Amino acid sequence: MQESGRSTLFIMLKNYSQILSRRDKMLQQMGITQWELVRPDSLRGIVNMPIAENIRLIIIAETALDKNNQFIQDVLSTLRIATQDCLSLSFDFTNNLNLRHRTIFWFLGIEEIQIATIQKAFSENIFWKTPDLEELQKSVTAKKLLWQQMQQGE
Repeated sequence: MQESGRSTLFIMLKNYSQILSRRDKMLQQMGITQWELVRPDSLRGIVNMPIAENIRLIIIAETALDKNNQFIQDVLSTLRIATQDCLSLSFDFTNNLNLRHRTIFWFLGIEEIQIATIQKAFSENIFWKTPDLEELQKSVTAKKLLWQQMQQGE
């Protein structure tokens, strides 16, 4: 569609009313409307996500994590990284990264074969691997492994 000589991309959304999980049911009971892309494939592979120079840590998990989680805040504090200098992404977005500076990738609960793809594309960076956040918070061994990786990366 043309509008004032500019192309405009319209993303069609539809009301997400199908109850799939307990979380969805709770959100519905609270009156919170959820939305779903009608054609999510139309956005895949076309995004070139430039990573700002201030980003020092990229956290990658199956779903994007809340950077305000206390454990993540403790890690950021230990590294002396401000929350705004950290990026949290789901693994689905890693193919779209446009990274031109050195940073740390922290993979939480991501399979080794998936990590290998990112390591190949961004080989000059630092990579940490841990179980998912829930398991990491409960496991002393996993926390020690993360600490060791943090020490080696400095």
